[in-house]
Amino acid sequence: MADNNISSVKYTDKDMQILSQLAYINFDKGMLQLTFSEILNDPDLNDIFTTEFLGDNPSPEPGSAAEADYNWKLGVLELLKNDEKYSNWKLVDTSSNVDGFYAIMVETDPDNAIVAFRGTQIPEEIFQDLVMADLLLANNAETLQQKSARAYIAALNERYNYSNYIVAGHSLGGNLAMHATIKAA
Repeated sequence: MADNNISSVKYTDKDMQILSQLAYINFDKGMLQLTFSEILNDPDLNDIFTTEFLGDNPSPEPGSAAEADYNWKLGVLELLKNDEKYSNWKLVDTSSNVDGFYAIMVETDPDNAIVAFRGTQIPEEIFQDLVMADLLLANNAETLQQKSARAYIAALNERYNYSNYIVAGHSLGGNLAMHATIKAA
């Protein structure tokens, strides 16, 4: 096992926000080990990725929050496809299980990776996320998703040899990121 560190020195809030959003995509296994530029420049993978990321509403109501979200995501797609920094990030790993846990690992350079955890997803994972995770957090006991996050980070430490791992997540994903950082070997 590598002597891995957890550090956030070289990443911006924008970087973490983008990774936290990417954790909501159900990535196709054919996208693993590809950079985001490679994914978005392949017509078939681009269609899968873009549909997953933008969702089912290509024409949100003008002036609505949905339109602002959609436009922000269009900007992220442009960064992932063409910006030198983001387009070279590589999707290395994904993990999910029946308790609602989902995470991705993205290599940002040969020594560094970011693990992003998916947060609460309504209505798709309402029971697993709201009942079995969010509400049980008040119980001060480790939830099933927290156990999965801890196990995932431990497994990544065994399988990969990055010098630094950074964690990100929004909402429940933020809790999972913190929990895994503190509790994983």
